[in-house]
Amino acid sequence: RHYEITPLINPNTATGKITLYYTDQDFIDYNSVNSIKLPESQLSSTENSLRKANIIIEKHSGISYDGSGNINTYLGSVQIINPLDTDITWNVTENRWEVGFEVTGFSGFFLSSNSSNPLPVRLISFTGKNTEKGNELSWKISSEQNFSHYEIERSTDAKTYKMIGKVDGTGNTNEQLSYSFADNGPLTPGGGISSKSSIQLGSQPSSNASQFGGGGLYYRLKLVDLDGRSEFSKVIFIDNKEKTEIKVYPNPATEYVNVENLEGKELIIKLLDALGREVKNLNSASDTNISLDIRGIGSGTYFLQINNGGKLQYKKVIVNN
Repeated sequence: RHYEITPLINPNTATGKITLYYTDQDFIDYNSVNSIKLPESQLSSTENSLRKANIIIEKHSGISYDGSGNINTYLGSVQIINPLDTDITWNVTENRWEVGFEVTGFSGFFLSSNSSNPLPVRLISFTGKNTEKGNELSWKISSEQNFSHYEIERSTDAKTYKMIGKVDGTGNTNEQLSYSFADNGPLTPGGGISSKSSIQLGSQPSSNASQFGGGGLYYRLKLVDLDGRSEFSKVIFIDNKEKTEIKVYPNPATEYVNVENLEGKELIIKLLDALGREVKNLNSASDTNISLDIRGIGSGTYFLQINNGGKLQYKKVIVNN
Protein backbone atom coordinates (compact mmCIF):
# COMPACT_ATOMS: atom_id res chain seq x y z
CA ARG A 1 0.00 0.00 0.00
CA HIS A 2 1.23 3.50 -0.80
CA TYR A 3 -0.18 7.00 -0.69
CA GLU A 4 0.37 9.89 -3.09
CA ILE A 5 -0.71 13.26 -1.69
CA THR A 6 -0.34 16.53 -3.59
CA PRO A 7 -1.90 19.80 -2.36
CA LEU A 8 -3.39 22.13 -4.96
CA ILE A 9 -1.47 25.09 -3.52
CA ASN A 10 2.31 25.15 -2.95
CA PRO A 11 2.79 21.37 -3.30
CA ASN A 12 6.56 21.63 -2.75
CA THR A 13 6.47 23.77 0.39
CA ALA A 14 3.09 23.09 2.03
CA THR A 15 3.33 21.86 5.61
CA GLY A 16 1.03 19.89 7.85
CA LYS A 17 0.45 16.68 9.74
CA ILE A 18 -0.94 13.74 7.83
CA THR A 19 -2.19 10.36 9.00
CA LEU A 20 -1.91 7.24 6.87
CA TYR A 21 -4.23 4.26 7.36
CA TYR A 22 -3.24 0.58 7.17
CA THR A 23 -5.17 -2.59 7.82
CA ASP A 24 -3.89 -5.18 10.23
CA GLN A 25 -3.54 -7.52 7.28
CA ASP A 26 -1.19 -5.01 5.59
CA PHE A 27 1.21 -5.35 8.51
CA ILE A 28 0.77 -9.12 8.77
CA ASP A 29 1.60 -9.53 5.07
CA TYR A 30 4.64 -7.31 5.47
CA ASN A 31 5.85 -9.32 8.45
CA SER A 32 5.56 -12.57 6.52
CA VAL A 33 8.42 -11.58 4.20
CA ASN A 34 10.54 -9.28 6.41
CA SER A 35 12.67 -10.06 9.44
CA ILE A 36 12.11 -6.64 11.06
CA LYS A 37 8.51 -6.80 12.25
CA LEU A 38 5.68 -4.27 12.38
CA PRO A 39 3.00 -4.24 15.09
CA GLU A 40 -0.10 -6.44 14.89
CA SER A 41 -3.35 -5.84 16.72
CA GLN A 42 -3.47 -9.27 18.42
CA LEU A 43 -0.02 -8.86 20.03
CA SER A 44 0.61 -7.54 23.52
CA SER A 45 1.05 -3.82 24.09
CA THR A 46 4.61 -4.49 25.24
CA GLU A 47 5.52 -6.30 22.00
CA ASN A 48 3.80 -3.67 19.87
CA SER A 49 5.64 -0.88 21.69
CA LEU A 50 8.89 -2.50 20.57
CA ARG A 51 7.64 -2.98 17.02
CA LYS A 52 6.41 0.59 16.65
CA ALA A 53 10.04 1.69 16.86
CA ASN A 54 10.68 -0.23 13.63
CA ILE A 55 8.28 1.85 11.52
CA ILE A 56 9.63 4.44 9.12
CA ILE A 57 8.01 6.33 6.26
CA GLU A 58 9.83 6.88 2.98
CA LYS A 59 8.78 10.17 1.39
CA HIS A 60 9.50 10.20 -2.36
CA SER A 61 9.14 13.69 -3.81
CA GLY A 62 7.09 14.30 -6.95
CA ILE A 63 4.50 12.04 -8.52
CA SER A 64 4.60 8.56 -10.00
CA TYR A 65 5.43 9.26 -13.65
CA ASP A 66 3.43 6.31 -15.00
CA GLY A 67 0.65 6.39 -12.41
CA SER A 68 1.51 2.91 -11.11
CA GLY A 69 2.69 4.10 -7.69
CA ASN A 70 5.73 1.81 -7.94
CA ILE A 71 8.44 3.12 -5.63
CA ASN A 72 10.93 3.34 -8.51
CA THR A 73 8.64 5.63 -10.55
CA TYR A 74 9.27 8.65 -8.31
CA LEU A 75 12.12 10.76 -9.67
CA GLY A 76 12.52 13.19 -6.78
CA SER A 77 14.57 13.06 -3.61
CA VAL A 78 13.92 10.54 -0.81
CA GLN A 79 13.40 11.52 2.83
CA ILE A 80 13.19 9.06 5.72
CA ILE A 81 10.59 10.03 8.33
CA ASN A 82 10.59 8.37 11.75
CA PRO A 83 7.10 8.85 13.23
CA LEU A 84 6.71 9.28 16.96
CA ASP A 85 5.62 6.04 18.62
CA THR A 86 2.74 7.96 20.19
CA ASP A 87 1.50 8.78 16.66
CA ILE A 88 1.28 5.10 15.73
CA THR A 89 -2.02 3.77 17.07
CA TRP A 90 -4.50 0.94 16.60
CA ASN A 91 -7.99 2.37 16.07
CA VAL A 92 -10.30 -0.22 17.59
CA THR A 93 -13.46 1.44 16.30
CA GLU A 94 -12.27 1.67 12.67
CA ASN A 95 -10.20 -1.53 12.88
CA ARG A 96 -7.06 0.00 11.35
CA TRP A 97 -3.56 1.21 12.12
CA GLU A 98 -3.02 4.97 11.98
CA VAL A 99 0.45 6.46 11.43
CA GLY A 100 0.79 10.24 11.78
CA PHE A 101 3.72 12.56 11.13
CA GLU A 102 4.60 16.14 10.25
CA VAL A 103 5.69 16.81 6.67
CA THR A 104 6.86 19.63 4.40
CA GLY A 105 6.14 19.13 0.70
CA PHE A 106 3.86 16.31 -0.35
CA SER A 107 4.64 13.33 -2.55
CA GLY A 108 4.51 9.53 -2.49
CA PHE A 109 4.63 7.86 0.94
CA PHE A 110 5.72 4.28 1.61
CA LEU A 111 5.75 2.54 4.98
CA SER A 112 8.70 0.31 5.75
CA SER A 113 10.85 -0.85 8.65
CA ASN A 114 14.04 0.83 9.74
CA SER A 115 16.19 -2.14 8.75
CA SER A 116 14.37 -4.30 6.21
CA ASN A 117 17.47 -6.41 5.55
CA PRO A 118 19.17 -3.66 3.53
CA LEU A 119 22.06 -4.19 1.16
CA PRO A 120 25.53 -3.42 2.54
CA VAL A 121 25.86 -0.21 0.53
CA ARG A 122 24.58 3.26 1.37
CA LEU A 123 23.71 5.28 -1.72
CA ILE A 124 23.77 9.04 -1.04
CA SER A 125 22.82 10.39 -4.46
CA PHE A 126 22.24 9.42 -8.09
CA THR A 127 22.17 12.12 -10.78
CA GLY A 128 22.62 12.52 -14.53
CA LYS A 129 23.11 15.15 -17.19
CA ASN A 130 23.33 15.43 -20.96
CA THR A 131 26.70 16.40 -22.47
CA GLU A 132 28.05 16.73 -26.00
CA LYS A 133 29.38 13.17 -25.79
CA GLY A 134 26.25 11.57 -24.36
CA ASN A 135 24.61 11.15 -20.96
CA GLU A 136 26.81 11.27 -17.89
CA LEU A 137 25.62 9.44 -14.77
CA SER A 138 27.07 10.07 -11.32
CA TRP A 139 26.42 8.57 -7.92
CA LYS A 140 27.90 8.78 -4.42
CA ILE A 141 28.01 6.22 -1.64
CA SER A 142 28.96 6.56 2.01
CA SER A 143 30.00 2.94 2.57
CA GLU A 144 30.22 -0.53 1.04
CA GLN A 145 30.49 -3.83 2.91
CA ASN A 146 30.88 -7.12 1.04
CA PHE A 147 29.55 -5.35 -2.01
CA SER A 148 29.99 -6.55 -5.60
CA HIS A 149 28.95 -4.15 -8.37
CA TYR A 150 26.53 -1.67 -9.89
CA GLU A 151 24.55 -2.46 -13.04
CA ILE A 152 23.41 0.53 -15.08
CA GLU A 153 20.00 0.12 -16.69
CA ARG A 154 18.34 2.33 -19.30
CA SER A 155 14.79 2.70 -20.61
CA THR A 156 12.95 4.79 -23.16
CA ASP A 157 9.51 4.34 -21.57
CA ALA A 158 10.29 3.90 -17.84
CA LYS A 159 8.78 0.42 -18.02
CA THR A 160 11.23 -1.87 -19.80
CA TYR A 161 14.87 -1.55 -18.78
CA LYS A 162 18.01 -2.98 -20.36
CA MET A 163 21.42 -3.28 -18.75
CA ILE A 164 23.95 -1.10 -20.61
CA GLY A 165 26.97 -1.39 -18.33
CA LYS A 166 28.49 -2.68 -15.13
CA VAL A 167 30.72 -0.87 -12.64
CA ASP A 168 32.65 -2.78 -9.99
CA GLY A 169 32.30 -1.65 -6.41
CA THR A 170 35.22 -1.19 -4.03
CA GLY A 171 34.02 -4.09 -1.90
CA ASN A 172 34.63 -2.85 1.63
CA THR A 173 34.93 0.78 2.63
CA ASN A 174 33.55 3.25 5.13
CA GLU A 175 34.68 6.22 3.07
CA GLN A 176 32.52 8.33 0.78
CA LEU A 177 33.17 7.43 -2.85
CA SER A 178 32.00 8.83 -6.19
CA TYR A 179 31.27 6.82 -9.32
CA SER A 180 30.42 7.90 -12.85
CA PHE A 181 29.36 6.25 -16.09
CA ALA A 182 29.12 7.76 -19.58
CA ASP A 183 26.31 6.43 -21.77
CA ASN A 184 27.39 7.21 -25.31
CA GLY A 185 24.40 5.67 -27.09
CA PRO A 186 22.88 4.74 -29.45
CA LEU A 187 19.84 2.82 -28.27
CA THR A 188 20.44 -0.63 -29.73
CA PRO A 189 21.85 -1.34 -27.15
CA GLY A 190 24.06 1.39 -25.74
CA GLY A 191 27.46 1.34 -24.22
CA GLY A 192 29.36 3.42 -21.78
CA ILE A 193 32.65 4.37 -20.26
CA SER A 194 33.00 4.30 -16.49
CA SER A 195 35.43 5.88 -14.07
CA LYS A 196 35.74 2.48 -12.34
CA SER A 197 36.48 -1.02 -13.61
CA SER A 198 33.54 -1.81 -15.84
CA ILE A 199 32.01 -3.81 -18.63
CA GLN A 200 30.31 -2.02 -21.52
CA LEU A 201 27.64 -3.69 -23.60
CA GLY A 202 27.73 -2.94 -27.31
CA SER A 203 30.25 -0.14 -26.74
CA GLN A 204 29.85 2.67 -29.24
CA PRO A 205 31.90 5.73 -30.22
CA SER A 206 31.09 9.06 -28.65
CA SER A 207 27.88 10.71 -29.77
CA ASN A 208 25.78 13.76 -29.10
CA ALA A 209 22.17 13.89 -27.96
CA SER A 210 20.81 13.26 -31.46
CA GLN A 211 21.97 9.62 -31.28
CA PHE A 212 19.47 9.05 -28.49
CA GLY A 213 16.60 9.87 -30.82
CA GLY A 214 16.07 13.41 -29.55
CA GLY A 215 13.84 12.35 -26.65
CA GLY A 216 14.42 11.52 -23.01
CA LEU A 217 15.88 8.49 -21.26
CA TYR A 218 15.31 6.91 -17.85
CA TYR A 219 18.12 5.38 -15.81
CA ARG A 220 18.40 3.35 -12.64
CA LEU A 221 21.14 1.50 -10.80
CA LYS A 222 20.93 -2.12 -9.76
CA LEU A 223 23.02 -2.58 -6.61
CA VAL A 224 24.33 -6.13 -6.22
CA ASP A 225 26.17 -7.58 -3.21
CA LEU A 226 28.53 -10.55 -3.09
CA ASP A 227 25.68 -12.89 -2.12
CA GLY A 228 23.73 -11.98 -5.25
CA ARG A 229 21.09 -9.93 -3.42
CA SER A 230 20.11 -6.75 -5.23
CA GLU A 231 17.94 -3.67 -5.09
CA PHE A 232 17.29 -0.70 -7.36
CA SER A 233 18.06 2.96 -6.91
CA LYS A 234 15.54 5.65 -7.65
CA VAL A 235 14.90 6.36 -11.35
CA ILE A 236 16.32 9.51 -12.93
CA PHE A 237 15.30 11.13 -16.21
CA ILE A 238 17.62 12.92 -18.66
CA ASP A 239 16.16 15.11 -21.38
CA ASN A 240 18.02 14.55 -24.67
CA LYS A 241 16.11 16.97 -26.85
CA GLU A 242 18.18 18.82 -29.39
CA LYS A 243 19.29 22.12 -27.91
CA THR A 244 20.36 23.83 -31.15
CA GLU A 245 17.92 26.56 -32.16
CA ILE A 246 17.84 27.90 -35.71
CA LYS A 247 17.29 31.65 -35.61
CA VAL A 248 15.71 33.82 -38.28
CA TYR A 249 16.23 37.62 -38.50
CA PRO A 250 15.37 40.39 -39.11
CA ASN A 251 11.67 39.92 -38.62
CA PRO A 252 9.83 41.75 -40.19
CA ALA A 253 12.18 41.54 -43.17
CA THR A 254 12.67 43.40 -46.46
CA GLU A 255 14.67 42.11 -49.44
CA TYR A 256 16.69 39.62 -47.39
CA VAL A 257 16.14 37.38 -44.38
CA ASN A 258 18.98 35.67 -42.53
CA VAL A 259 19.04 32.15 -41.07
CA GLU A 260 21.56 31.45 -38.32
CA ASN A 261 22.59 27.80 -38.46
CA LEU A 262 25.00 27.20 -35.59
CA GLU A 263 25.64 23.55 -36.44
CA GLY A 264 26.57 24.39 -40.01
CA LYS A 265 24.61 21.40 -41.34
CA GLU A 266 23.07 21.52 -44.79
CA LEU A 267 19.60 23.03 -44.72
CA ILE A 268 16.89 22.90 -47.37
CA ILE A 269 14.75 26.01 -47.02
CA LYS A 270 11.40 26.79 -48.61
CA LEU A 271 9.15 29.82 -48.27
CA LEU A 272 5.47 28.98 -47.71
CA ASP A 273 2.46 31.27 -47.70
CA ALA A 274 -0.09 31.38 -44.89
CA LEU A 275 -1.95 28.43 -46.48
CA GLY A 276 1.18 26.28 -46.57
CA ARG A 277 1.72 26.58 -50.34
CA GLU A 278 5.29 26.77 -51.60
CA VAL A 279 6.13 30.25 -52.83
CA LYS A 280 9.85 29.85 -53.38
CA ASN A 281 12.59 27.26 -52.91
CA LEU A 282 15.09 29.59 -51.35
CA ASN A 283 18.31 27.75 -50.70
CA SER A 284 20.22 24.63 -49.85
CA ALA A 285 23.30 25.56 -47.90
CA SER A 286 25.58 24.46 -45.09
CA ASP A 287 26.84 27.87 -43.96
CA THR A 288 26.40 28.98 -40.37
CA ASN A 289 24.80 32.22 -41.59
CA ILE A 290 22.58 32.05 -44.66
CA SER A 291 21.19 35.14 -46.40
CA LEU A 292 17.95 34.50 -48.32
CA ASP A 293 16.77 36.72 -51.17
CA ILE A 294 13.08 37.60 -50.75
CA ARG A 295 13.00 40.50 -53.22
CA GLY A 296 9.92 40.29 -55.39
CA ILE A 297 7.92 38.56 -52.67
CA GLY A 298 4.74 40.45 -51.85
CA SER A 299 4.21 41.84 -48.36
CA GLY A 300 2.44 39.53 -45.93
CA THR A 301 2.85 36.66 -43.48
CA TYR A 302 4.96 33.69 -44.57
CA PHE A 303 6.64 30.67 -43.08
CA LEU A 304 10.15 29.36 -43.64
CA GLN A 305 10.16 25.56 -43.84
CA ILE A 306 13.62 24.48 -42.74
CA ASN A 307 14.59 20.87 -43.42
CA ASN A 308 17.48 19.91 -41.16
CA GLY A 309 18.42 16.32 -41.98
CA GLY A 310 14.78 15.29 -42.32
CA LYS A 311 13.63 17.24 -39.26
CA LEU A 312 11.30 20.09 -40.19
CA GLN A 313 11.09 23.42 -38.40
CA TYR A 314 8.80 26.30 -39.26
CA LYS A 315 9.62 29.96 -38.63
CA LYS A 316 7.06 32.70 -39.08
CA VAL A 317 8.33 35.66 -41.15
CA ILE A 318 6.64 38.99 -41.85
CA VAL A 319 7.68 40.36 -45.25
CA ASN A 320 7.48 44.12 -45.85
CA ASN A 321 8.47 44.76 -49.47
